[in-house]
Amino acid sequence: MTQKQKSAFRKTPEWRKFREHIYEKFDGKDAITGRKLCKRWHLHHLDLNAEHYENISDEEHFIPLNPKTHDMLHFLARYDISILEKVEHYLKIMRALETKDTN
Repeated sequence: MTQKQKSAFRKTPEWRKFREHIYEKFDGKDAITGRKLCKRWHLHHLDLNAEHYENISDEEHFIPLNPKTHDMLHFLARYDISILEKVEHYLKIMRALETKDTN
């Protein structure tokens, strides 16, 4: 699908109703951070196959995300899953240094 076609689909009543359902299912919170969803939140397709874009038959294939979380997830998806170990490693160092500075 082109971006124009995707945009048109996201304007349909079916999509809007589905989006609201997912919002309520997640209690208006970002699926990854747990923070309140902002006005411009994204209903993220976990299935990245463009041929499946309009298939909303399985709600388990969708999660609500704030824009920065959505961008981060797409960024990380370009890499091998092992990148998460590296991210975790450096986050732990950052937290340790942060804690060290406050003592």
